[in-house]
Amino acid sequence: MTWKDEFTYNPESGRFIRISTNNEGSVSGSGYMGFKVGGISYSVHRLIWLYMTSSWPKYEIDHIDGDKLNNKWINLRDIPHDKNMENMSIHRKGQSIGIYYRPECINNPWSARYKDKYLGSFKTEQQAIKARRKECESRLTK
Repeated sequence: MTWKDEFTYNPESGRFIRISTNNEGSVSGSGYMGFKVGGISYSVHRLIWLYMTSSWPKYEIDHIDGDKLNNKWINLRDIPHDKNMENMSIHRKGQSIGIYYRPECINNPWSARYKDKYLGSFKTEQQAIKARRKECESRLTK
């Protein structure tokens, strides 16, 4: 039996399902979807990479949009650890890394930074996140 006999995947929706149980796995403590296969735990995004390419990822699977549950094929890429950390959008205490709220700045209270580079001030948190993500992506493609 191969992986493709045991699972089905829709690249557009990101749904990865175990055929025998019609189950999509469960969310792990780290926030990723996962399955146990033969008693071993696997992250769904790694199984998807295997399913789509017929080989395990060389590096780490990055969720481009930062959403650990968005397993659409267009949202996944295999990149080295250091590049994945540059694109990190992990939330700490409800705030994205590199995104800051400054209530004293009434018109543009949200600011974004990437490492030592100031990216600007924004009216909304989403605008600040978008600016930081754009900067991350531009550095990843260099």
